[in-house]
Amino acid sequence: MRRQVWHWVCGIAMSIGLAGCGSAVDQSADLTARNFAAAVQRADWSTVEATSPLWVADSPHRRAMLEQIRQVMPRDPPNEVQMLYWTYAAKAGTRKRVERLTIDYLYSFRTGDVVLRAVLDKSNGRYEVSGFQARPVDARSVAANALDAPGKTWIHLGFMSGMALSLGLMILAAWRAWQAKALKWRWAWIALALLGLGSLQMNWTTGATSSWLAVNLLGVTVTKSVSPLAPWVFRFTLPIGALLVLWRMSYYRPPKRPPPLSFG
Repeated sequence: MRRQVWHWVCGIAMSIGLAGCGSAVDQSADLTARNFAAAVQRADWSTVEATSPLWVADSPHRRAMLEQIRQVMPRDPPNEVQMLYWTYAAKAGTRKRVERLTIDYLYSFRTGDVVLRAVLDKSNGRYEVSGFQARPVDARSVAANALDAPGKTWIHLGFMSGMALSLGLMILAAWRAWQAKALKWRWAWIALALLGLGSLQMNWTTGATSSWLAVNLLGVTVTKSVSPLAPWVFRFTLPIGALLVLWRMSYYRPPKRPPPLSFG
């Protein structure tokens, strides 16, 4: 039984680790985004409209937005284009299913780097660009997203304390259950000690927080995307499982050993 519980715990860990490993991005969407970026850089508005009818070339509002983006992009062709990451979301609407793909690229030019974000919606079986952004990669922006950037407040300190407390309680509860050699279902109690409910997340650069309902295994993480303009993201979970284990261990008493036999 102990071996079965251990295999169950390892299976959960592997499934969580593989959750972020999806299939490759849709090649047609990638090509559409790259062609759109190239057309904007060349001010080829007819190609922009052909690539994505959502961006009407003769719309003054859209044209002004694209002109602002062009000011960020150098005129020479990029030396290298690297896809940083992408996200996919699907939502069932009242009339039809909406599929959205967001792709971030790093364009390396001779004079500097630019991060481009293309938002593509799938319509009539093909992707069309519905959103487009460009941000230059300068030293000031990179420094603002550094882990030791100035401007941190007591909110950052409190969040870090919550992370340390969550992780500490999980480790303590798992250790207490491990020490209880005679505890029934000991491996199950150890697994429970590492489970948390809910997720709290902080953008370390802005201090913005968010939360959602989820079940996590060791849900304390510090991550940063490969984008040079991406912030550090801190996340922890409420250690509900650890609290239950510590409550169980508060009245656990190891069985008493029988006294040694004596003769004579």
